[in-house]
Order: sequence, then structure tokens, then C-alpha cells
Amino acid sequence: MFGPRFLFKFKILRRSAGSLLLFLFLFSGASVALGENAASIMKGVNGCALVMDLETGEILEGYNVSRALSFEYPASSVLKPIVAFGALRYGMMAAREEIQGPREEYLKTYGNELLSYMRMDRGALDLNRAMALSDNVYFYALGARMGKDVVRTLYQSFNVGKPTGLDPKVEKSGFLPEELSGAEELHFLGWGGKSTRLTAAQIMVIMGSFGNGGEQLRPFFPNSGKSKKVVAQIKAPDEFELIRHALRGVVLEGTGKSANIEGCEVYGKTGSLNIPGSNLPMGVFAGFTQGLERDVAFVVVVEGSYSSRAVGLAGSILEQFPKASPKMEASEGA
Repeated sequence: MFGPRFLFKFKILRRSAGSLLLFLFLFSGASVALGENAASIMKGVNGCALVMDLETGEILEGYNVSRALSFEYPASSVLKPIVAFGALRYGMMAAREEIQGPREEYLKTYGNELLSYMRMDRGALDLNRAMALSDNVYFYALGARMGKDVVRTLYQSFNVGKPTGLDPKVEKSGFLPEELSGAEELHFLGWGGKSTRLTAAQIMVIMGSFGNGGEQLRPFFPNSGKSKKVVAQIKAPDEFELIRHALRGVVLEGTGKSANIEGCEVYGKTGSLNIPGSNLPMGVFAGFTQGLERDVAFVVVVEGSYSSRAVGLAGSILEQFPKASPKMEASEGA
């Protein structure tokens, strides 16, 4: 059987050296000297947000940017698109296949430790429905088909555990665990698990790659002297298109409905869990758009609330961006 190296064609490009202008950060507050919409809409919210140009990586909006770069959040369901992408790419599932994960077997093996992650038995689901509902049983089954070594390679291919390069002086790299056991290994297979850590900036870049055909961009601040730089690329157009369709369904009929705004198409994935070591919940919504003058990738993280609040805030932020004119859309599609 061919391994991941044969199934993925990575084009890893050299990271540029150098630092960014630190005057952009307002460390004592919660905003950055960029667009003002995110900072205004999220004023007083515990969390962070970033919005970048989907094609170039330029940061357009930010809220609590220092936290978006330096706090390593536990992984959540926002990594499920990576798992689904890998299952499609490795031929572990067909595009329209309905899969019923062994829920009762999981509960028998892991007991109450897993019950809160699979309270509902939804039966057999296809990719679109499973993504819209964020069904854990489905994604555990997908991950199990591939195995933990292949799933780890998948996460690595999307640069989980590596900094984005937005500001090397303050940015953390996240963490991708090597040894796992029990229920945490199952979580790793389905959505990364709490032991996997990512910054909000990393989540934004990962989700952006699903919107621009597999390009993973080095984000950069305006007036930094930097420009577009592709640090890695995965060439799998058919699989990316299938995941895009599923992510659109999250917003149309799933957990991301509050971000379904007029004038453009929003694609995204939610994630909710309690931060390890505390009872503090956190919620994430990250994705990308199609139909703005400048399409964007975005991430919103809220601490002390679940993903439904992140979805609403993201929708409010995205509503402030100018929509593409019909003439522009026709030209792009020509």
C-alpha cells in the first residue's frame, strides 16, 4: 500500500527570515492596528479573532492578536475537515458513502469518559451531513480507517505544530503529540484531541487552505514589507472541492447557521470543548468566504462560551466587508 508520501504532493517552500513590526500590537489592550470592525464587534469578549486575505495572506482585521499568536488552544472539531480530506485522498471512503460508526463499541470500550462526545446515535451519515452536525462517531470511524500514523501525517501536512510565520518573535508553534492511549487516541483520530494544541493563527491558515485550493500561506501584516508567500501546497483539487461543499453545508444547515449572511457564501467549521484543567468552555468558528471584494479566511475564538457565540460574532464581522459587484463576479468566472 502506498504511504502518505505517495498520495500527497507537498511543495514545501523556504520560510523567510526576519521579524515583523511590533508596533502593530497593543499588548495592554485587546486589539491591533488593523481594520476596526473585529475590535469593535468583539469589544469586551474573552478570546481573539483574525481575518486575512484569502489569496495573499495579508491580515485585514484582528482582535487580541497577541493571544491569537501566543496562546495554544486545544484542538477541536475545526480539524475534522483534515480527517475527512485524508479519508477521501487515501481512498478510505467514497464521496457519497454513508458511514455508521460503532458507537456502542466505543461506549463499551471507553465508558462514560466518551459519553459526552456521542450522546446521540444518528445512524449512518454521509460526509455532508456528518460535517454539518459535527458528528464525532463518524469522524472517529474515518480516523480509525486510516490509523494514527497516517492521521498524524495528515495533521503535519497542514502544518499542525508549526508556527505560521506571522510574527516569529511572539508566535507559538502549537503541539502535535506522539504517544497517546485510551480515549485521547480516539479523539486524536477524529479531531486532534485535547493534547493537540494550535494557535488561532494556525487554525485560520489551515481553514484558508480549504478555500484556496490547498495553498498554505504565510500571513503577514500590512506595511510590513512582506507579500504573498506560499509555504506549503497540497495538490488534490477533487478532494478539496468535496470538503468545500461540506463546509458550506455547515453554514447552510448545520452548526454555523448564524454566519450565513447575504451577499456572499460563507464556509466554515465549528468547534467546542472545555479547556483542559478547567471548567472553562471555549468555542471556535473558522472558515473562508466566496463573494467578497476581497475574499477572506477567518477565525474567531471565544473563551467562556461555546461555538454558537463564535459563529454569531464571525457573521457580524464578515457582514462589514464589501461584497463583490456582479460585474466582478462575472469577470472572475469568465
